[in-house]
Amino acid sequence: MDEENAELFETCIKHPQMVNPESKSAFAEVTERKVGAIGETNFDYYRFEYTWEAQPGEWLFEVRQNNRLLLQKRFDVQL
Repeated sequence: MDEENAELFETCIKHPQMVNPESKSAFAEVTERKVGAIGETNFDYYRFEYTWEAQPGEWLFEVRQNNRLLLQKRFDVQL
């Protein structure tokens, strides 16, 4: 990656509430800070690793940079 073109991005996935059955922690969004690069191909995704993560309802995927919304996609998960 060309460090001169490196930029900090934030991805956020908002979803129906999930509860981890082991830790009992509940959450309704996942936010990550990532380093990307201008002019380079990049991707992000969310994968259901456990059956309790597959929550039906509206999900929202966002990409922000410097508190500016760059991308937003709403979709419904149906089981």
